[in-house]
Amino acid sequence: MSNAVEEACKKSNERKITASGDGTWQKRDFSSLRGVVEVLSNGPTAKVLDLERLSKKCSICTGLLSIKYSDPKQYSEIKNKHQCEINHVGSSASMEVAGIHRLFARSKMLYNVKYAHFSYIGDGDAKVFPKLLSDHPYEDVSITKIEDVNHFSKKMLHRLQKIAKSLKKTNIDGKLGIRGSGRMTKKMMINFKHYYRLAIVRNKTNLGDMVRAVWAIWKHKSSSNSEPHHEWCSPSYCEYLQALEKADTLKRVLNGGSQNANESFHSILWSLAPKNRYSTGVMIDLCAAMAVLIYNDGYQSIIPVLSEITGTE
Repeated sequence: MSNAVEEACKKSNERKITASGDGTWQKRDFSSLRGVVEVLSNGPTAKVLDLERLSKKCSICTGLLSIKYSDPKQYSEIKNKHQCEINHVGSSASMEVAGIHRLFARSKMLYNVKYAHFSYIGDGDAKVFPKLLSDHPYEDVSITKIEDVNHFSKKMLHRLQKIAKSLKKTNIDGKLGIRGSGRMTKKMMINFKHYYRLAIVRNKTNLGDMVRAVWAIWKHKSSSNSEPHHEWCSPSYCEYLQALEKADTLKRVLNGGSQNANESFHSILWSLAPKNRYSTGVMIDLCAAMAVLIYNDGYQSIIPVLSEITGTE
């Protein structure tokens, strides 16, 4: 992973780099006993920079309970010598917050880098960023969050759906609501989400152009020969659309990033340690290390490791 860090520093020409942070859990709900958090470099050739497995349970501690009273001497000996897997106390959902903060906090010590300069690309509803602000890992660098573009663009769809629901019984131009043929259909809502995302991605380094591109969606879709600037939802009564079109809101996706790279890494990790099978913390550590090698340098990178383990050449 140190090589991946140096590559990221070389691209940014400094020791302050942009990172995409995310968490994943062993089980598909928030009752998971183990999870993995990681930070990746940003860009089309993203690589894993650092990761950590978090556990609320230790398989060795659990197994030792069977001899706690029958052989207390051996129990104490193993208990004192083993490396306990437990490194997280709290809810499973809080693993991502605690883990990402640890990765940020140790970046200077491990790699002499700081995940700053628009550094944390996270889910729009994540609790990670407030934690990084309240318990700042760096004294001299402020961390600025970049919204994940894919998550951010979904807000357009969700808010249109809320508007349609709230106006369901409102008479507009002789018809109830805004849904239906020739009006705001479900397909049109999905299209608006895609257009909104494109407006951000195509202008992600220029706020003024981004705002104009977003407004162009409405101007284009609402245009007609007789009323070239008619809009389905007027900003005078639609607070959801007002919020989406404000420059202050769109600032959060300037230099917009994506967590698609994180999701790709998660796919490799859980293909090695399937979620429908029990894996100890040590097994997840091993699978995570293998997943990093595969993701960063391809499948051939694990051949020397397997040769070392099996004693073959």
